[in-house]
Amino acid sequence: MADAMELRLGTMGKAREGPAVRPFRRGDIGPLVSIYRKAFREPPWNEDWKPEEVRKDLEFAISQAKPVILVLERERRIRGFTWGYSLPMEKFPFLEGAVEGNAIYMDEIASGLAGFEQAVLRTDQRNEASMSLFGSVGFSNMGICDPEYPSRLYLRKRLEDAIRF
Repeated sequence: MADAMELRLGTMGKAREGPAVRPFRRGDIGPLVSIYRKAFREPPWNEDWKPEEVRKDLEFAISQAKPVILVLERERRIRGFTWGYSLPMEKFPFLEGAVEGNAIYMDEIASGLAGFEQAVLRTDQRNEASMSLFGSVGFSNMGICDPEYPSRLYLRKRLEDAIRF
């Protein structure tokens, strides 16, 4: 993943360095764990994840087929991230039959990525901003809730017209 293209965000022509989306590096684990824990401590989740739980989830993502792990960097500090992987039906049996073809499972953020026909993500239905954002970019509610966290819905978007990296 280290040779993947870096995507620069911000105004072209400015001399200062703007935000950049880049591939994950092993040294990013500490900041990712901190950001994850802080983000999910806030409403609507109000969850207190232990660092080892977050690391275990990230290591699971890294070990999957076609992992995609991106970080958002600004002023040489990691400000955000997303990770995903080829959707393993054995981990998500409740999605069986609802997802066709090759799909990528992305946590919270998804974009069109070469080789995938659709993106599947999970977000909390109480998070109005998240629901609005994903709806505005073409994600639709699959009508399936996470059995372990019933307020979290699965959304899907077909990627045939999406921007591909």
